[in-house]
Amino acid sequence: MRVLVYGAGIAGLTAALELARAGARVEVADPRGPGAGATSRAAGIVTLQMPGALEEWAMEAIEAYTRLGAARRVHGVVVAPRPCVERLLSERLVASGLAGGLTASEASRLVGHEVRVPEGWGAAYTLDALVDVGGLVSALTARLEALGVSLGRRAPSPYEASLGGYDAVVVAAGAWTPAVLGVEPREIAGSSLYNCEASSVALPEGSRQEAILYVESGVDAAYSVPEAPGRAIVGDGPNNVIESPLDAAPTPGAVYQVLETLAEAAPAYLDAYPTASWAAPCLITGDGLPAVGEWVEGIYILAGLDGYGLMAAPALARLLAHNITRGTPLPGWLDPHRRASPWRGEGPPPEPFRGCS
Repeated sequence: MRVLVYGAGIAGLTAALELARAGARVEVADPRGPGAGATSRAAGIVTLQMPGALEEWAMEAIEAYTRLGAARRVHGVVVAPRPCVERLLSERLVASGLAGGLTASEASRLVGHEVRVPEGWGAAYTLDALVDVGGLVSALTARLEALGVSLGRRAPSPYEASLGGYDAVVVAAGAWTPAVLGVEPREIAGSSLYNCEASSVALPEGSRQEAILYVESGVDAAYSVPEAPGRAIVGDGPNNVIESPLDAAPTPGAVYQVLETLAEAAPAYLDAYPTASWAAPCLITGDGLPAVGEWVEGIYILAGLDGYGLMAAPALARLLAHNITRGTPLPGWLDPHRRASPWRGEGPPPEPFRGCS
């Protein structure tokens, strides 16, 4: 079987790897080269703070990236309203030592600076992972080249793969997927495009950060990731719907909203200041779940990962590869043709990936 994968981000590269392992002859095409799209803007978080079956995806991702030498385990500390925290502490995670409750002093020790737990809130940890995204792209491309997979820069027009002698094509082009297919985003499970953005910030002098910090206020959510001594990458905040992937740009003032949310639990962020900001376009389905499967005969999509590609890509790539090469059915809730109402940017986006929502 000859398969073309269009898109060389983490989703496309992992799809190509799983297809090659399943015996397909695979080519990868991306006009920007491996890891140059939204992947290049990834904060590198893989968190176990995901509900239900999605927890399995995160575990699979951590194992896969660790084997490739691109991930290291770190604590992820969440501070949020107590019912929200309790939903994160699944029996399986607690029993295996991968999650547990924290006092404010324990949370402070893990994070590396003061953490407060407001009245009615709680704190917990999960054993998450930070990924060296550049190293992961390099490891995946090296593995693909060793398997004889061709990586090129041409950009196929819609449906070119079915016209060019391929048995199947997988479109894993992130926010560009609708354009590659020649459809409107809403046609893919009610999808829309929006800004995924983050910033690098300088922490107050003498501060350090050793764990990922997540703060969920019940209204806003924010994360902070260790970057370097005295620096962190922060994100979430306002999510603006955009018309085109080319419209992605940092929102003025967004980083300060993120810092205010983080400061509800960690006062150090009151004195943090931004040093750089960036944005990437994300494709989010109307229900927040991925869109994976056959679009038309022989053409498949792996899209709608909503900025969570690092967490979901290995599991989804495996499921899709087995569907293409073995005919293994995909779960119906991944069907790209399912009905869903597009998110219009009013209120928080649908995010079933985040266990604390």
